[in-house]
Order: sequence, then structure tokens, then C-alpha cells
Amino acid sequence: MTELYLDTPTASAEEAAQIVDTYLETAQPKPITSYHKIRGIVRRCLDAGYEAAQIVDALHATEAFTLSAIEYTLRRAKPQTPNPPEHRFWKPEPIERPVRKDAALANIRSIRKGQYE
Repeated sequence: MTELYLDTPTASAEEAAQIVDTYLETAQPKPITSYHKIRGIVRRCLDAGYEAAQIVDALHATEAFTLSAIEYTLRRAKPQTPNPPEHRFWKPEPIERPVRKDAALANIRSIRKGQYE
């Protein structure tokens, strides 16, 4: 069975095999999925930047040995980023400029007068 990659993989097959062996030592029941398929998924996880412990935990927690299922499990296990604070650190100061009604009308008339002439 060959593994399809769009880019050259950065993780070695030996490193991925070591992680799969670690998983299989404690897996109960043993997966029906072939060793090579699980190794290919682990290799892609390593290429994506996940650590060995995260991958082993995801393999134990997942319901299916597909790339989508493992990725879903890995992303759900990520610690949630804290929400930004509710308040701002800097607020612009409101400038209150009371405009009289007749001055506002005069401004509007002068603008309209320039458009139609």
C-alpha cells in the first residue's frame, strides 16, 4: 500500500511507526485497520505539527481510523483559546459639538446649491 502525499513528507516512516507501536501496545481492542494505513495517518499528523502524545491520545479516542476522524479528534482536544477581554484598552473620546438647526440647514443648502449650479 502506498501513501499519497502532495508535498514531500517531513516526518519519517520510522518515527510514525514508533508512535503506532506505542499506540498498539495499549489499544484494546486492537484496530482492524491495517498498520500501514494508521502509520500513514500518524505521519500526516506529524507533518501537521502535532506531538506524539497528542496523536496517541487521539488514536485512543477516535471512533474511526480515517484522516478526517483523527483530525476532528485532535482539534477537539486542543485547549481553547481564552476569549478577548470585554473592555477596550483605549476608547476614543466622544466630541460633542452641538450644531444649531439654522446652521445645519445653511450648510445643507450651500452644498446643494453648489451641486445644481
